[in-house]
Order: sequence, then C-alpha cells, then structure tokens
Amino acid sequence: MPIDIATGAIQHYAEDFSITGKVDLDWERYYDSQLRDTVSPLGFGWTCRYFCHLSVEYIEDGGHKEYAFTDAEGNVIIFADSDDQLKQGHRLVNLGAFSELHYLTDCYVITQWDNDSGEIWQYRFPIVEGVIRPLASLTEPSGQGVELAYNAQEQLVGIRQKLEKRTLILRYNAQNFISSIDFIYPDKQIQTLVSYDYDARGNLISITDAANQRDYFIYDKQHRLQEEQSKDGAVIRFRYDEFDRCIYSTGLGGYDEKTLSFIDNAGWVEVTDSEGAVWRYQYNENGQIAREINPLGAEEKTDYDAENRIVRQTNPNGASTEYHYDRHGNRHRIINALGQTTTIIYNHVHLPTQLTDSAGNTWNRVYDQNHRLIILEDPKQSRYHLQYDVKGNLTQITDPLGHQLRQQFNGRGVLQAATDWLGHIKSYQSDAFGRLTQITDPLGHRTAYQYDLMGNLISVVYADGTQNSYNYDAGGHLIHFTDRNQQVTEYQYGHCGRLLERRDALGRKLHFGWSNEPDRLETVTNAKSEVYHFIYDSAGQIRTEIGFDGRELQFEYDLAGQRIAFINGLGEQIDYQYDALGRLTAQTAPDTQARFVYDPAGFLQQASNNDSDIVFKRDILGHIIEETQNGHVLERDYSVTGDLTTLRSDMGLHIDYRFDANGLLQAFKVQGHDPLRLERDARGAEIRRDLPGQNQLHQQFDEMGRLQQQAVVTGYSQASQAFQSPRAIVKRDYHYDKAHLTGIKDVLRGETTYVYDPVERLTDVLRDRGIDEHFLYDNNDNLSHIEQDNQQAELNYDKGDRLASKNDTHYVYDQQGRLVEKYQKIADADAEDEDNVKTALWQYEWDSLDQLRAIIKPDGERWEYAYDPFGRRIEKTSSTGEQMAFIWDEDVVLHEVENKQLKAHWVFDPHSFAPLAKIEQDQFYSVITDHLGTPQELINNRGDIVWQTHYTAWGGIQEQRHNKVDCPVRFQGQWCDDESGLYYNRFRYYDVDIGHYLSADPIRILGGYNLYAYVKNPILWLDFFGLVAAPSTLPDEPGIYI
Repeated sequence: MPIDIATGAIQHYAEDFSITGKVDLDWERYYDSQLRDTVSPLGFGWTCRYFCHLSVEYIEDGGHKEYAFTDAEGNVIIFADSDDQLKQGHRLVNLGAFSELHYLTDCYVITQWDNDSGEIWQYRFPIVEGVIRPLASLTEPSGQGVELAYNAQEQLVGIRQKLEKRTLILRYNAQNFISSIDFIYPDKQIQTLVSYDYDARGNLISITDAANQRDYFIYDKQHRLQEEQSKDGAVIRFRYDEFDRCIYSTGLGGYDEKTLSFIDNAGWVEVTDSEGAVWRYQYNENGQIAREINPLGAEEKTDYDAENRIVRQTNPNGASTEYHYDRHGNRHRIINALGQTTTIIYNHVHLPTQLTDSAGNTWNRVYDQNHRLIILEDPKQSRYHLQYDVKGNLTQITDPLGHQLRQQFNGRGVLQAATDWLGHIKSYQSDAFGRLTQITDPLGHRTAYQYDLMGNLISVVYADGTQNSYNYDAGGHLIHFTDRNQQVTEYQYGHCGRLLERRDALGRKLHFGWSNEPDRLETVTNAKSEVYHFIYDSAGQIRTEIGFDGRELQFEYDLAGQRIAFINGLGEQIDYQYDALGRLTAQTAPDTQARFVYDPAGFLQQASNNDSDIVFKRDILGHIIEETQNGHVLERDYSVTGDLTTLRSDMGLHIDYRFDANGLLQAFKVQGHDPLRLERDARGAEIRRDLPGQNQLHQQFDEMGRLQQQAVVTGYSQASQAFQSPRAIVKRDYHYDKAHLTGIKDVLRGETTYVYDPVERLTDVLRDRGIDEHFLYDNNDNLSHIEQDNQQAELNYDKGDRLASKNDTHYVYDQQGRLVEKYQKIADADAEDEDNVKTALWQYEWDSLDQLRAIIKPDGERWEYAYDPFGRRIEKTSSTGEQMAFIWDEDVVLHEVENKQLKAHWVFDPHSFAPLAKIEQDQFYSVITDHLGTPQELINNRGDIVWQTHYTAWGGIQEQRHNKVDCPVRFQGQWCDDESGLYYNRFRYYDVDIGHYLSADPIRILGGYNLYAYVKNPILWLDFFGLVAAPSTLPDEPGIYI
C-alpha cells in the first residue's frame, strides 16, 4: 500500500535501472501526491535524488539565515544559522533529519546518515560568485560516488560515476522535461535505458524501458495520481477526499484494496483491507505513527524525542527497546528489552569506530584519512588490515596470520582478478554496464554470462560448453528456464507478479492461489489435483494449514505475532515460551519439555529436555570452547582466524586439525595414529589424501568440478600413475552427459549406467555386475513401480503421497501423517494350504514432536529412542538389553557407545556430512566415499579393504563384502539402524525400500511439494537433515538457481 497513513499522501517509489559500481548509478523515482504543485524535470509530483537542491533565505529579524535542503523524496530540511556560524567552521545539524551542513571554501556539503542501514551520503553544492549552484556530486565519505553535469540553463544533462566513468546522458523535450536517459558505451555508441512521455499539463504519463515495455499513469486535474498501469499487467487506482488525502486504493479484482478513514479530531486513521479487517493508527502532531493496533487488538507503540527521533519501540507484549543518540545525531546506545546495552562510538563523519556488545566485548574499526576502513579488530585484538590503491580500490586484505587476499582492478575500478588467501587467481570480465560476463577459475575453466536489455541474466555457458537459458516477461519475472539438457520449465504469473502456475518438462502443473491481500498464498494444487490450504486470521497470520492429505494443523500466536502453540493433526498441542527479546526459552509438549538459556552476548548457553542436558562455554567471539552432553565433555581450540585447531573428548579422543588459508581442511591427526593429509587443487577440490600406512587416495575433477576419477593405491605415487596402476585397490571412473552422471566404472563393482527422464528422475540403473533396476513414477514423483533383478513391486498411494501399499505390504498412518503400522502378508511354509498366510507386523510409536520413539518388530522385540533438544538422537535401547549411545560433534556423530562401552570414534569432513575416518579398538580406518559422499570402502593402515558395500539406487544394500568392521553411515546425514533397516536422517527416518520418509516433512511445503519423498534423484541429490533436498554440487554462479 503506497500510502502515508498519517497524511494520506500517495508515495510511490520505482527504480528504472541500476548500473553497478563502487557506488551504483541508480535512477530512482519518487512520487508524492502532496508535491503535486511542485514541478521537477520529471513533471509534477515526481522527484529523484539527483534533483536535490540547497537554497538560503535571509531572515530579517536579527539577520539570521536559514538553509533549506530538498532531499531525494522532496522533503525540505531546514538548517538555522545564527551569527554566521557556518562560515566560522561550525556544522549546522538537523538532528531529526539525521542531516548536517558544513561549508568548505568552494562548496556547501550536506551529509545524511541512516542509523539502520549505516549508509552515509554527502551532497556537494558548489558556490560560484557567492551563489549556490546545483548539486555537483553525490558521494560516500570515501569520496566514491557520482558527478553531475548541467547545461547553460542549469538542466541536469549528465551523470557519471567518478571512478568507473560510466555515463548517463539526459535529454529534454520542448516542455523542459526529461524525455530519455541514454547510456554511453566506451565506443561512444548510445543505448536508451528509459524514456518518458508527458501530457500537455506536465504530468508524467508513460515510461518506456529499454525493452520497449511501458508503464502508464493517469492523473486528475490537480496532478494527483489516479491510476498506475504497470507493464506486468498490474493496475492500481486511487481516490482522494477534499483534503487531498487518499481514502481508497485498489488493484485489479480488489487486490490490495484499502479504505482509509481519517478521524481528525483524535489523530486516528482506520485502514480497512481487502478482507474487511481494520487496522488502526494514531499519529502525532508531526505526522509520525505513535500507535498501531492490528485487527486482533495487538498494539505497537513508538515514542519520539523533541527532535522527532525514535527513542523507544514497544511491542504488543510490552517489551521495549530504547535508542539513545550522541550530540552529533548518531544512535550510539541501544538498550534492549532485558536492559542489556550495546554502545557504538562514531567518528566525525558518522562512521562507527567502536562497538561494545551487551557482554562488554569490544570491536574496533580504524579508517584512513580518506575515511576508508583499514583495520578491523575483534575483542581478542586480532586484526584484519585492508589496503587500497590510489583510486580507492580495495586491493589487499591481510588476516591475523599474515595471509593475504588480493584484488586487481583496471584503470576504471572494474575487478579483473582476485587472488585468494593461497595465491590462486580467478579472473573476471565485465561488460560496459559492469555486469559479469566471464569468470575464469584458477585452473583456466571459463563460465560466461549474458543479459537482456533489462539486465536480466538470460544465459550461462559453462566450462564444458553446456548452457542454461532464461526468459522473462515484461515485468522481469522468469517465464522459461531451459536447462543444460534442453528441458524446459515454464512459469505463469498473474497481475502484480504473483506466480500462478509452474509447468515442468513433462507438462505437469503446480497451481498457486492467492488472497487479495499481498503475499497471502491460500492454495497450492499439485499435479494430482490435491490441494494444500492456508487459512489466515485478520492480521495475516497462518492459523490453519490443511495438507494435501487433509491433515489439519493449527497455530496460535501471542500479541507480538510469536507462535505460542502448535496443534498437530492428532490434536496434540506444543506450547512455546519466549524471553523479552523473542528468543525461544521453553517448548512444552504433552510428553516432553525443552528449555533454552542464553548468555549476556545472546549466544545459546544451555539446552535441556527430558533426555538430555547440554551446556556450552564460549570464548568472547562466541566459539564453543567447551560442551557438556549429558556429562560427557568436549573441548575445542581455535586459531585467531576462527578455524578449529583441536578437539578433545573425555572419551579419549584428541584430534588436531590444520586448515589452509582458505579455511579448507588440510590435515588432521588423531592422537596415537598417523596424520591424514589432504591436497587440493586451485579450486579447493581434494585431489589427494595421504592416508595412514602409506596409502593414498587420488581424485580428479572435470572442468565443471565434478568428480571424474578416484583411485586408492598403496605406496606413494603420482596421480597419473595411480589412475593407471593395476595395484589400485579402489578405482572408479565417472561419466557425465550435459547435466547428469550417466555412469560409473568401478574396478570392484563393475560398470553402472544411469538413465533419466526429462525431469531428472532416475528411470534405469544398468549394471554389468549385480542387479539392474527400473523405476516408474506417478505425477507427484512417488515411485509407482520398482523392478530389481526381475522382482517387481507396485506401489499405491493415498492422498498427500502417503504410501498405502507395496505389493502385499500395507502401510497405516495416524492423523499426523506418521507411519504407525506396516504389515506384510507372507506365505507360511509350514502350512498345508499354500494360500494360508500370516501377517508380519511392524509398529511405530511417535512423540508429539514427530520423533520416532519406539519400534516393535514382528518378533516382539522393542527398540526405544531418545533425542536431545536439537533433534539429535542420543540413545537407542532394545527390550533385550542392548543399548547404543551417541555423542555428537555439532551435526555429526563423534562417538558410538555400545552397552556403556566406547565402540568407535568418527571423524567427518568439517564442511560436509561425509566421513573421513573411523577409529575402533584403537584401529584407524580410512573412509572412501563416492561423488555423493556416501561411504563405499573402509581401508586399514595396511591397505586392506575391511568393509565394502554395493548399494541399490535409493541407498539399500545389494551386497556387503569383507565387513571386518561396520559402517552405518549411508547418504550424507543418514545412519543405518540394523534393528529396523531404517536410516535415521536427523529429523526423519528414511525407508530405502520405498524412497520415502516415514513421516511428513516437519517444515511442510517449505521442503517441497511432496512431503514424504526423499529427493527427486538419489544419484544427484541429498537431504542432509531430512528437511529439504539439495544438489550434491551447487553451481558456482550468480543469478538464478532452479
């Protein structure tokens, strides 16, 4: 709603284009219906930041002067100057506008600062023969910015970036209004970026962009905006009262409809939205909102000081934040609702030099004479040093250990190369607009980018020659995406740019239904015509979700909008409590309770529930230096750059880590064992790993960064020798088409070929050793047919993708969508009648947090599970007395404890969920993983394979060999439970036999529109937490990821 509530003014903002740079060359327009009598180069009521101007008026009474600065939005800011203080070197400050004026010998300078964003802008107005001239430059304190040029009539005709020299030319019509803005290429060619048309009365009536798409405006006789027609099809209409206040606005079909009622004698405004809900606002004598009451009666209050600055904000729960200002107008002290204080000290140009947090820890910043940051110092007095060239380009950063990051620029300040902390060089090419057109990585591989006339990314050509393509509608919304295999996904939008439909390469459609209120998604309809519903209260909070399967979830909120209760499909209620800062302090469920405590710096200090108590001790930077998990203690040391250097456990594990200057693991040593060293290529990919016992893992990657070859050899050798060596105990070759892994040739497992359908689903796995697999899917990506080694299974689903049956296996769910029974009808070999069958029943018990608490096997054996407050499983116990406990290192298992005796230690890659080593009975085993990070082999120090497995496509076990030790780690983030065959995947359990989870996604459709599916393709995708799928290799590219 582009309406100022207190004044009723229409306030419209738009950016016609933006050209990147040290300071972006933006062209932004502002419209204010209360400026309708003010004319600018864009007509009546419109302005922009390049139209700012400064004037002086002499006050007869006492000979005082007033300087009037008209800012980017047309507001007039007054600076009173008594006794000619300005010329005597004093600064004039308007504290309420966060603005100050000072005088130099040849110009006046207006400085404005934003306490929220930290932006600081300086406007320079030259003085010529005692007369204030138009705005000459707009800069940051460092001097970077734009320069403005005028013709003899003082019309703004040129804007140029000071460093990059990118230049705009403004052209005018016969009415002296701007008719077009052109960009000048280095070869002097001209491109029109935007053009403007006006009616005879001086109203801006149309805007044409670089792609020849138009926005239209209609005004009444008083130059007030009545209708806006956007190039994406949106239309907004306005009506005014006799006081020039907007009292009604609406889009097409009632979109974002608002009716305003002004109660002038009380200073109140009531706004009725498109759903009939009423919002109430009270404003003060300065037109500032002091109270806001939503349709549910929740009230927010804002207090102002005599300078009209916010000094206190109070939420509907009564929690207040206070703001204090220094004498120069900087917000230098913030007191939160717990009474904790953060203090900031600023220099004379309003740049922060020191911050002291609520725990008393202090960060410092030092600037050079040009106000450029040159030193960052943390509370431990570790320093980063920054250096610049003569033109102000940041050319070098030196970390506390002396490592250097370098950047190289051309003469116009455009980045040409960046050298990382290890000296690897990545080069860049840009077009005339500063947009990235090519990246060459340190190994010489190039990725190229192209853009349309509006600056939208339209093509990415990768190092292997494959291409992604993007097309957009007039409003800049993506409508076609063509992937590297030339498969197309299409998108359709309604007015106001809201997505209505997505259609994939198979023609399947997802539909989205919306409320008339902005951003309220009401329905999602999947390819099976099942509908997911969202029901909102009058304040726009989701009160009820009804899933594709009909499951109903309810939410309750406090007055501040914090969720205080969740009622699941079974009617079980989970309550939440928060402190005054909105941090979760307690979670109370029918069967468990969790509590959370924070330290003065705001970091989590303790988390406990019925099964676990976890306590953290931190250094002043927030690093966890000691962690106690149910009495077991982990200790950590860190380098001055924040890298983990040592991990110690009271269970006898001591690991020393070494990271390279880029923060990637370089080596680690488990005390009592030989070190393990990693060598990486210039892109950071691991190309060699020196394993204990003179074993080596060699890896090679293609130009796309995909794993191409792996070999493990005994005895040190060069990579080329390792890949050809007949002595390689592990050797794999990976093959790809334009986008996908198509095959693996494995010396231990033979050759495997993968086949996909147009939407990247795996359809066939062909093996020259082992079983072939064939898959069919339904419209929601559920497996509907599985064929493995001539064994066929038909899978049937109920609403919402709940598996109902797989051949003779049947699945039963509770009303929360959790599997509670699985029973199989199997032939009784002892029965005389072959048709006689018996039922094998599995039972599953859950807590109200959707955590699997117990399983009962067909033979009656019971296994129970316990979790800590972070959802990490810490124990499993059987009815026969077996017990396993787990100690965690953040999100991965560190120790396995069996029947209260240490079983094994685990070491994982710190930047993934892939295991590197297992230590069991003082024996060190190196873990060799595939392209997904899935363990394939365990190798001892003698170079013997002591564990090896053959997987099915969805992670099941075809065959295991050797097995002198066990490896329960599966796909990254998964842990195999022998007792059930399920894979624990942090927040859910995965069933490899069906490619599905046992329960619905805890984050619901945020994790995808199939709430039970693992991933759409198990050869290329992973789900680390059981929440959302991610590609195994994320592309290193800007722009759009589909």
